[in-house]
Amino acid sequence: MKTPMPHVILISGRDPLEEIGGGHCAYVRAHARAALAAGFHPHLFCVSDRARDVETDFGTVHRMADRGLAHRQTMIRFHAPTLAQGMGEFTRDHPVDAIHGFGVWSYAGALLKARLGPDSPRFIMSMYTVYAVECQAQLDALGHYPWGRERLRQRIEVAWVQRMAAPCEHRAVLAADVVGVNYDSVQALIKQHHGSQVPIRKVHYGPESVFLPPFPTRAPEGEAWLGREGPLYLTITLQRPKKGTDILIEAMARLAHRGQPGKLCIVGGGPMMGQHRKLAHALGIGDRVLFTGFVEDVRPWLNLADIYVQPSLREESGALAMLEAMQLGKPVVCSAIDGLREDIADGITGLLVPPMNSEALAEAMIRMQDPDLRATIGQEAIRSFDRRFGAKVFARDIQTLYGQGS
Repeated sequence: MKTPMPHVILISGRDPLEEIGGGHCAYVRAHARAALAAGFHPHLFCVSDRARDVETDFGTVHRMADRGLAHRQTMIRFHAPTLAQGMGEFTRDHPVDAIHGFGVWSYAGALLKARLGPDSPRFIMSMYTVYAVECQAQLDALGHYPWGRERLRQRIEVAWVQRMAAPCEHRAVLAADVVGVNYDSVQALIKQHHGSQVPIRKVHYGPESVFLPPFPTRAPEGEAWLGREGPLYLTITLQRPKKGTDILIEAMARLAHRGQPGKLCIVGGGPMMGQHRKLAHALGIGDRVLFTGFVEDVRPWLNLADIYVQPSLREESGALAMLEAMQLGKPVVCSAIDGLREDIADGITGLLVPPMNSEALAEAMIRMQDPDLRATIGQEAIRSFDRRFGAKVFARDIQTLYGQGS
């Protein structure tokens, strides 16, 4: 008779079946797949408009009905009791080896741990940023955009997060048996904002793609636009202020003005996409920049790309899409910030440039047109990815995190 897999709870917060792009839910799904590979049965808890359990290939998704408020981290104070109640009911009927929260959603785990007392399973919190720092970074990045209304909205959000969400994050950090991080940059932020006593462990991670079949080779919609003149530069992003998409468009304009070949594809939507489209046309390169908007599967575009660019102004941690590019051996040009500079060895696995510098970015993009350099960097990127972000090291660290003491 087959031995049942031990149960673990993952606190996703947002619905991992509805948020199918990158970002928070992609990070959670990747951890669920790592837990499966490590021999656990993951149970992902989220808030939704209606209660329902859904079996998936990465675990069981438990949707907790919580209507009336946006299912966002900003509303964690109101959603956490619903999540804690649902998880508590689950633990009464099932033995659970670990409770694993992600970011500020971990507050629900802190509430559950307090209810269960000494009988609580091991409580782990994964952090890829400090929430208030992330919100402030978005506000700071708006400084070079002519959007007064957006700045006002972001100021309100920063104030709300500092008052309503940041205390929840702090309580979760203090309640956690261990806080898992993937980057030294995040560890420094946690110590700065939550204290040096936090029990932090650095763990390997990777994109969800390390547990999926090989990338599809089908052509993406829009391929005909590319033509065959020069390299295809690609970035995958939620177009928000701190992502630096405007800097990349300015760099592309510099290439065009110097007579350099190539086109740019920006995959992903976001609140700044309209502004960025206008910028590309204003700079005279509207015919060289393709905005795909949201796409369900970015992998065909990654297959097609020659060079991947990550022009972020701030990330706090790393970028999953950039890791997927490395997985495929795509040479990377990225900003020398936060976790990005921990992932890229300059001149070996990619090229690093100072943030908010379109001239330096353009120079690196031109340099990467050299096919020999691209091939060398691409091969080194694959080796680095397999060593640091592959499925085996990811699953091994999850098994250690769930099964052993800190």
